[in-house]
Amino acid sequence: MPLSQNSKSTTSSTLTLGICLFISLVLLVLPLERKVIVADMLSDILTKPYVTVYNFITDIGKVNRINAELKAEIVEFKMNSVSVERVARERNMLRESIGLTEQGSLELIPCDIRQRKLSADARLVQLRCPVAPQWKEYQPVVSVDGLFGRVFRITAPNEAWIELLTSPNISIGCELSRTGLLGVLQPIAGQFELSLIGRDEDVNVGDVIVTSGVIESNNSSSMNSSSMPRGIPVGTVVEVSSPPDRIFKSILVEPAASFNKLDVVFLVSGSGDWFLKSNEQGMDNDQEY
Repeated sequence: MPLSQNSKSTTSSTLTLGICLFISLVLLVLPLERKVIVADMLSDILTKPYVTVYNFITDIGKVNRINAELKAEIVEFKMNSVSVERVARERNMLRESIGLTEQGSLELIPCDIRQRKLSADARLVQLRCPVAPQWKEYQPVVSVDGLFGRVFRITAPNEAWIELLTSPNISIGCELSRTGLLGVLQPIAGQFELSLIGRDEDVNVGDVIVTSGVIESNNSSSMNSSSMPRGIPVGTVVEVSSPPDRIFKSILVEPAASFNKLDVVFLVSGSGDWFLKSNEQGMDNDQEY
């Protein structure tokens, strides 16, 4: 005759009680060292499943929370990406509407420095490229750190003299990357100065200077200058002051490039920025911008 449910429950309780009493008696008669070992084993057997389940549930909660954070970051990234695309599209539409056009892409051609020529009024180095590039007067040359100089005179299909950024006659149209303020970088008395920025403008030490793409020329050669692609690193502001007797700030700049320890530099070929359409069809390539 099968046992009733109550009988099964009573039997299980009695068996469990008997096991517990047996274990208790065993622990009483065992030496202290053995009692500790047995107690640890019983603790692992009786509590480990519960601890494992608890840790599993806790880990699931952590994973869900991390997944939620990652999903939020993904959504934010997508929104930012869409925003960037929208801003770029609107910028392009605006530039097209006011007569600006986009041209090509930039290419960096590695060149070796072959010679140096230093004088009171010029600092030149001769470059040799492994292939004959499409040289252009005032074409920018960069190092791995920033603007190095510009093409001064072409002497062979794969050779040209480069006017260093330290040349006294050079002037480069630049802008503050943080604010977009335009200025002119010139070497003066062994230092680099960013001029033509008003004394009340926002300029801080540490601001990064990049090329602006705007043509700047000195008085002696107003038509013999060419714009550079916008955004080439030039240097960093190291000192700012507003002399009371000047309407412009005094801004000293530390150049990004080194002019003494170089073996390889790069000729910037092509155009990767926006340029004004020329209205003068008869102008040569060096005068178009």
